Amino acid sequence: MTVAADVVAMVNDRATYVAVSDTGSIAVHVECQADAEHLARLLRLGHVDDFAAREEHGGFSSWSGRSWTGVRFTVLCPLSGQVRPVRAFPVRPGDLDHLDVPVPYALTGGA
Repeated sequence: MTVAADVVAMVNDRATYVAVSDTGSIAVHVECQADAEHLARLLRLGHVDDFAAREEHGGFSSWSGRSWTGVRFTVLCPLSGQVRPVRAFPVRPGDLDHLDVPVPYALTGGA
């Protein structure tokens, strides 16, 4: 729960809701594309997909990836009102080399 709260704080508490799974996944739902891309950049989420609207749900974009903490993050944002292109933010070689040992919950330090 601490990690989820830290992630929501990264977008100044503008998350619509957060789903925390017992399998080590955190899904953050935001309404604004800028917030979604900002969060995806901070979490280094390297994969993005668009899902068309269906009868049971509206269309949305999903950024996903696994952080160095071992938690699987997903950021979700409605497609309506989005400006293309939607970007992903993969980890580049050397980005995390300065981290000797992953420290859980240390998500808010630096960008």
